Amino acid sequence: MQRLDVTALPPTSAGAAVALSSGTQPDFLVRANNGIGLIAARWRRRLHVQLSEPLRLDDHVLSYCASGRTETTLVIDGVPVHLRQRLGSIAFVPAQRAVQWTMDSEGESVHVHLYIPRDSISVPERIGADGKPQQAVVSLRDPWIESYFRLMLAEVESCAHDARLEASPFLDETGTMLIRHLDTLLSQHPASAENPPDSAAHVTPLRPFIVRRIEDFVKSRLNGDIRLESLAEIASMSVGHFLRSFHKATGATPHQYVLRRRLDRACELLHGSTDQVSTIALRCGFSSAAHFSAIFHLHRGCTPSQYRRAK
Repeated sequence: MQRLDVTALPPTSAGAAVALSSGTQPDFLVRANNGIGLIAARWRRRLHVQLSEPLRLDDHVLSYCASGRTETTLVIDGVPVHLRQRLGSIAFVPAQRAVQWTMDSEGESVHVHLYIPRDSISVPERIGADGKPQQAVVSLRDPWIESYFRLMLAEVESCAHDARLEASPFLDETGTMLIRHLDTLLSQHPASAENPPDSAAHVTPLRPFIVRRIEDFVKSRLNGDIRLESLAEIASMSVGHFLRSFHKATGATPHQYVLRRRLDRACELLHGSTDQVSTIALRCGFSSAAHFSAIFHLHRGCTPSQYRRAK
């Protein structure tokens, strides 16, 4: 295996997109030397991770939850999918689809990713009544793949202790076998049950009075934690149904909507108060001034201090 630097990856690679959304570097990032181009990475995340602008990734992503609990919302080609990821959860996201994601975890979570070149496997797609492909994300329950991830982690940990990570032949010798198994599995596996092929055509948007209740709830709690389950409870819906209905009504996922409200309120405080940036960050529900500044710059094109000086 060959060690990689995430900053050297193309911006449309899956590894670079994960680094952008999390603001972190992987514990390890290695590529097989067998010509396939298979890349493995392990990520440790805390609390909130978001890729807010859609990207068409160069790679398929096979993800394994190694520890922690994560609520993940994927928006693929405009259709939201909700995943509850726990130890052993496996998900597959195909390449070259417009994808965004939001992840919220209970404390630290650890995910291991395999980035697979898009030409290495054939991903079957269902075509909906509108003529658009409907295959989005697949939640897998496969003991073989789960065992593969565990073996890979054990191999990486073993090599890390004696600084010979490059010497490990694991990805080199098993990459072809993994791709063959995954290709067969995907050809037999239906789309995620939380996002059936024709679900978008039958989604009823939230009624305006429920949207107003959501708006009032979010506005009153911008300085605290706003849980997806709490929003779904206001609408008297399951989380999956609420995600689709909310997106249909507003054109945004709940996480995108809440983030916009937080940023709008922050802008008001930056121009209308003399509070320090760190104080505004906490009042608007951001975990720290650094987190607030990074998110603000990503969405508004400048730092909070620059925005304040420009008034």
